[in-house]
Amino acid sequence: MTQPQYQFHILIKSTPRGFSAHCLELDLCEEAPTMVEVNEQIKNVIIAHITFAIENDNLAYLFNPAPEIVWTEYFESAAKAEHDVIKITAKHPTKKANLPTILDLSSTFCAAA
Repeated sequence: MTQPQYQFHILIKSTPRGFSAHCLELDLCEEAPTMVEVNEQIKNVIIAHITFAIENDNLAYLFNPAPEIVWTEYFESAAKAEHDVIKITAKHPTKKANLPTILDLSSTFCAAA
């Protein structure tokens, strides 16, 4: 049986302290001094969020979309910028069958923050 796969859209912006990353499907945010660190942190928080929801049988609250203004900013930025789709294999401590093993993270850098 193939395990489910999910795609998440990530808006990355430069900030006075470095970079921020916002996962639109889950409304999760992270900040870090470098682009590499913010990418790693947003991946880790997404994996932790999904793992927690599955392990605690709390799937009803897994998806909580970001506000419409953030989605608009993402798609306007995506039209102008390159974006990456990053496939990661999520390793989780759980054995539950519905756990996704592949997460597609499509990140777009918004140059004008």
